[in-house]
Amino acid sequence: MDDSNFMTTNRLEAFYDAIIAIIVTVLVLELPQPASPAIESIWAIKNSYFAYFISFLMCTNLWQYHHVII
Repeated sequence: MDDSNFMTTNRLEAFYDAIIAIIVTVLVLELPQPASPAIESIWAIKNSYFAYFISFLMCTNLWQYHHVII
């Protein structure tokens, strides 16, 4: 049987890494900027940053799990 037509796991890992990188980049682009460089302005948008942090942890978890199973 000729295995040359099948994708190796290295290529699959690289493809998945690229997808995760794109997802994390799009997530960070959607973060709102604080109105001023003060703690109060950052605290006012804490929900957005908390949602980003949770989403980032989920992407990290998926990425790590994918590397463990391959």
